[in-house]
Amino acid sequence: MKAKPRKPNEVVELTRCHVADIDRERFLEIFRQIIEDFNSVCHVYCLMTNHYHSVAKPSGTVTAQILE
Repeated sequence: MKAKPRKPNEVVELTRCHVADIDRERFLEIFRQIIEDFNSVCHVYCLMTNHYHSVAKPSGTVTAQILE
């Protein structure tokens, strides 16, 4: 199901990516590993059914490397 874009050229897809508890657990496992691998600190996160928000601070690592 697609929602109405709020900005020009914005695509909004409302596909659930975390359907079951195992999906959420796996995502958090991967997220934790990325935070550790890049020696970063995650201050807060919010995991929703189709996306997530996080506030993380990289330590001595270029942010672009984390996002690759």
